[in-house]
Amino acid sequence: MKERGLDYKDIHLLPHEVSSFSSRDDVSTDIIFCGQKLKFGILAAPMPDVSDGAFCYELHKFGGFGFIHRFQEIATQVCDFRHCGQKAGCAIGINGDYKERYQALYDNGCRIFLIDVANGANLNIGKIVNELYSAYSDIYIIAGNIASREGLKFLNDIGVYAARVGIAGGSVCSTKIATGIYTPMFSVLKDLYQYKQDFNFDIKIIADGGIKIPADYCKAMCVADIAMAGGIFAGTDESPGNVIKNDGKLYKIFRGAASYGVQKYDAGKEPKYVEGLETLVEYKGSLEKVVTSFNNGLKSCLSYMNAKDIDELKTKYHYVTA
Repeated sequence: MKERGLDYKDIHLLPHEVSSFSSRDDVSTDIIFCGQKLKFGILAAPMPDVSDGAFCYELHKFGGFGFIHRFQEIATQVCDFRHCGQKAGCAIGINGDYKERYQALYDNGCRIFLIDVANGANLNIGKIVNELYSAYSDIYIIAGNIASREGLKFLNDIGVYAARVGIAGGSVCSTKIATGIYTPMFSVLKDLYQYKQDFNFDIKIIADGGIKIPADYCKAMCVADIAMAGGIFAGTDESPGNVIKNDGKLYKIFRGAASYGVQKYDAGKEPKYVEGLETLVEYKGSLEKVVTSFNNGLKSCLSYMNAKDIDELKTKYHYVTA
């Protein structure tokens, strides 16, 4: 009998071993990504209200990594990248000025690129990846989003370093409403990670979407190589935008990449489609507080599971349905 689709909220992790750790600080949350060691395994998504150069620089201080969004002029994105001392990756698209954008970013030192499209299981991705690798061999390419074995195999076969897995899981994504397409995150990650292991694929799996609380992060790391999020970072001191006061509470604006406002600003005309929401998120305070909360949650999870690191967690986790 096929398991019903499970989201993070639909499962609870279940420890099966007596822990040998005296403290959660005895475990490691380190992750190798694009040739560098990260202390924090949630990548900042390339969204205008999350990931500019200043934010990526601050996230890097805490051992994390972000991608500077592409919804701006090329010169502005280059300036953002230079502003963070090159401690970030950069997003590019597949239409319009993507060649000029890529070249300008590469010339200014960027070597980690994210091809940012809604549907990564697309032949155009293969064409662009081939173009980029043919021009330069010293780059990392991340692509997505995908949600099927066929999509993962496609991205692996064209040599993509990592795949963003998950469709319509983001808090400001309305693809589920507009198209009927949705992937319950835990189930799709579990299936694709096992598929990757069975066929010995080199590609890394990024759990992209649906991570709202530390528990979601812990569950994601059982079945993915690294995670990605936007909403948990939106509303911090370091994220772009001004703090807004409404009915005595503090907020910041948070928009999906395919929202009306982002597309209108990027293209300078009315968008043909809208698959993203525009909302307010409560002001969260410092980025450090967010990073510490999620990292401590994962450390405690590893300790409960008697796993010294994330790789061992993948071999020891058990779960029950909620």
